[in-house]
Amino acid sequence: MREITSAIKQMREIRGFQKRNTARELAEVNEKMIVVQDRLEKHNEIEETEVYEWADLLLPMAERSALNEKLKKEFTNLPPRFKKDHGSSLE
Repeated sequence: MREITSAIKQMREIRGFQKRNTARELAEVNEKMIVVQDRLEKHNEIEETEVYEWADLLLPMAERSALNEKLKKEFTNLPPRFKKDHGSSLE
């Protein structure tokens, strides 16, 4: 009986350790995801407020028109997972 009690106690300790570690690891992952999200938001802000303007500054009108046509084609051929009617955040 003592062996059974000892085994159960050890198993409970192992399980408690695993639960604590899992909670800590999940918190760490969450923190890292927040950092990544912040970086992506900053990246997108720079892209949308600066980079997208470069075509107007750097390309002649004919090249900008050709680029716009290529972009329209790409946007019309987006995979379904990126289209608004499939729950995407792209608008």
